Amino acid sequence: MSDEAAVKRGRGRPLGTAGGGRYGCKTKVVRVPEAVADNIAEILRSFEDIKGTLDTWESEIETSMERSKNAQPSERYKKAMKMLQDLRACLD
Repeated sequence: MSDEAAVKRGRGRPLGTAGGGRYGCKTKVVRVPEAVADNIAEILRSFEDIKGTLDTWESEIETSMERSKNAQPSERYKKAMKMLQDLRACLD
């Protein structure tokens, strides 16, 4: 049976539209272990929380630099900047 015939009879999964659906983009089916599959929603939320925390710290460093007389971050923020760069690299 062709895909065209299945669509005509309304069987199978409906075809999605680009940019639509729950995630706002195309999705892909992937096989994962059950132990991971049960926690995917939590994993995705944690991922977004981590990105938000990084954004907050980057904003804090920028504010610190704006307040500084020489437009440079303090020594402790320089170390934090390095850590943030490393964490961003892991997420990208």
